[in-house]
Amino acid sequence: MRDLYFVLIAAFVAVCIGLGLYFFLPSEKVSENETPQQHTEQVSAAERVAFRVIAKESFSSASERKNYIARSEEAFRIIWELAYDGETDTMPEINFEEEQVIGIFDGEHGTGGYDVDVIEVRDTADMRTVRIVRIEPGEGCMTTQAITSPFVIIVLPASSKAPGKEETIRATEC
Repeated sequence: MRDLYFVLIAAFVAVCIGLGLYFFLPSEKVSENETPQQHTEQVSAAERVAFRVIAKESFSSASERKNYIARSEEAFRIIWELAYDGETDTMPEINFEEEQVIGIFDGEHGTGGYDVDVIEVRDTADMRTVRIVRIEPGEGCMTTQAITSPFVIIVLPASSKAPGKEETIRATEC
């Protein structure tokens, strides 16, 4: 009986700590040298970047989760070959003086139900951030029993800004 009380007290303390962290930690980190108002102005100053999806599939030869940026045709060819297992006949033409390509590969999964997508791209003064959503099958979902490796390839205006990413994982509701 004493062990049961100990477990209940430990669970209660853990829940209280979790709730405290959830409700009292800031959702975005503010630098020590800036006020919350300055931070909000910087976030809202981010400029949305237009992009277009040129390829999106559930199967590729990429076994690892990895993202690539191509600023030349040679680099783009590597991304395209990874996506289409060496096939380059259908590779679209890109003007790399004005555009660049980003390939986002989700890696290999033992079942279907996985996907990856780009929600938006934003530029700040020194960084280009790609917001990615990775989709997983929800608990209890029926999935195909096939190895999948989803990817998405986008084209957007060329930039020499440092790349960044924000990833969200979302479970599909069954």
